Amino acid sequence: MGTKLYMTADEFVLRAEEEARYELVEGELCPVAPLSFEHGDVAMEIGARLRMYAREHGLGRAVSEVDFKIATNPDTVRRPDVALVRSERLPAEDRRRSYYEGPPDLAVEVVSPSDSHGAVHEKALPWVRAGARMVWVVEPLIRIVTVYSPEHAPQVLTVDDSLDGGDVVRGFSLPVRQLFE
Repeated sequence: MGTKLYMTADEFVLRAEEEARYELVEGELCPVAPLSFEHGDVAMEIGARLRMYAREHGLGRAVSEVDFKIATNPDTVRRPDVALVRSERLPAEDRRRSYYEGPPDLAVEVVSPSDSHGAVHEKALPWVRAGARMVWVVEPLIRIVTVYSPEHAPQVLTVDDSLDGGDVVRGFSLPVRQLFE
């Protein structure tokens, strides 16, 4: 049996180009599922709407495909499809690194056809444990969104429901149906 080689977040960032389709989980490289066209379309729809809303209301920044370091010793660096960081938690310009230190306030994970249902939902829990205030897991194939937060049990929304930002993105609302049009 060989010894496992663990990597730090800084080492992971130095290898960013060759590790572009990986995340760092408890010090180990983990491959990320290939993305489909539908995955990108749904992520862009959510990201664009969140970005516009957050900007108009001075709530923070919505970003896509950004690395967040959510654990140390061993390090974990995850990359949600879309994330929102509230204004009061934005880093100063001179402190922007290759990864954001800590979780986003809202993380959005879009399930790709090659993702297993369980694996994506398992990704939601570490976000919440790390301090994310809300996580949306979007499943285009079955047209639902599951909302996770530290205060509530997971909530499943269908195309007949509306997704809202709760206390994280106050006033934000988006009919789930519009994500899949």
